[in-house]
Amino acid sequence: MKKRTSIITTIVFKTLVVLTLCLSSHVTTYAQQVRTARDFILALKSNANITMTTGNDAVNLTDALNELIAEGRIKPYNLDPDWIRVQTKPGIYYSSEYDGNQLIIVGMSNINIEGKGNYGAYLQVDPRYATVMMFINCQNIGISNFTMGHTDTGDCVGDVLEFHDCEDIAVNNCRLFGCGVNGLTLKSCKGVSANDTHFYGCSNWGIRLFDTQWALFIGCQIYSNTMGIYMDETCSDVTMDKCMFLNNKREVFSCQSPLTVRNSSIESHGGTNVFNVNLEACDINMDCNDCEDY
Repeated sequence: MKKRTSIITTIVFKTLVVLTLCLSSHVTTYAQQVRTARDFILALKSNANITMTTGNDAVNLTDALNELIAEGRIKPYNLDPDWIRVQTKPGIYYSSEYDGNQLIIVGMSNINIEGKGNYGAYLQVDPRYATVMMFINCQNIGISNFTMGHTDTGDCVGDVLEFHDCEDIAVNNCRLFGCGVNGLTLKSCKGVSANDTHFYGCSNWGIRLFDTQWALFIGCQIYSNTMGIYMDETCSDVTMDKCMFLNNKREVFSCQSPLTVRNSSIESHGGTNVFNVNLEACDINMDCNDCEDY
């Protein structure tokens, strides 16, 4: 009965994601094609359908962001000493990190961002400790066919994509290379899907989840990171299906709450803790610690 309930929950979640994205497409009122970093940043608004073409070259967001800040078109996003976000007015903001500024999108909804071309669009940032794109208090956000990362490797902080207090997020056919610590970070999010997305080259975790519910990863590849996926004790209903874990230097899983992994390929020789991980029909080749349930 428990397995049947899990399958039903997965089917319902998939249906809700599809319906959400279909409904969001009906309320989209702004369609814009962009090529430059400046135009991309300025195009970010609620009810927007943005397509970006970069060709084979990477588009660097850092210079454009700094120019818009200097022009007074983007304001700082203030943080209190405990890193609690205190601004809720929708808009584009920035915060100053250790070695540069990062882009923050606040309070927006119904945004679809799609990269065009054989390899999609390619975005980079220079600051190693800055997140490429951070979304806070946003709903119905779709990102597809993008490669994103940093120009150099950092540590401690600085992710590729980061979502705080967001709902109904879809990341499809993207390539998130870490360089800046983590590929994808979700904090207090609900209704997240990632399809056919690669998380690689991260100096820390490929994926991190905090207080996140109803997350589904299908056909994703998590490889060549220091570690695979981290979940804190407040996550629930997180499933990975038809995914691949390969060549991660240390543990593949660190889960303080239950994670279901099915129909996936898992290889690790750096030691793997599968506590709180329910493995179903997986192809497994790993050196395990705490594998009594495996």
